[in-house]
Amino acid sequence: MLKAVNRVPRSFIETKSDALAWHYRGSDQRLAATVRDELLTQLRQQCGGLGLMTMENSKVVEVCPVSVSKGNAVSSLVDMSAYGVIMMVGDDTTDETMFAVAPDDAWTIKIGMGQTAARYRLTEPAALHRLLECLIAESQASRLMDADAGVL
Repeated sequence: MLKAVNRVPRSFIETKSDALAWHYRGSDQRLAATVRDELLTQLRQQCGGLGLMTMENSKVVEVCPVSVSKGNAVSSLVDMSAYGVIMMVGDDTTDETMFAVAPDDAWTIKIGMGQTAARYRLTEPAALHRLLECLIAESQASRLMDADAGVL
């Protein structure tokens, strides 16, 4: 990753507790794309047998342990089965592991373009806001109807 930083001005490496990430949001995107593709190829070759995964997100390349993922984080919650409805929403590749562990009846929603394991897709965050507003309104209407019927 250090070579990528040296080749792409205004890019940088973020050191996380369990990962390394190369950010190139503020860089020349054509140059960054070329370097990104080379970096991804190298990282996938080097990390494959080490228990590490390489992810390409929005203007970020990240390397982290396979065991550290959103899918692993939510698995124990999903296994508890103490839920009425599960909704999982995400907008990048790190969310795919979460979608993959979702039960069949969960609402999995990808925001934006790209390959996904999510069952539904919304084009932009504003569409999610509208969906949530409709669900809240419907929930409130149902509670009012239950109250009128004497159901608690």
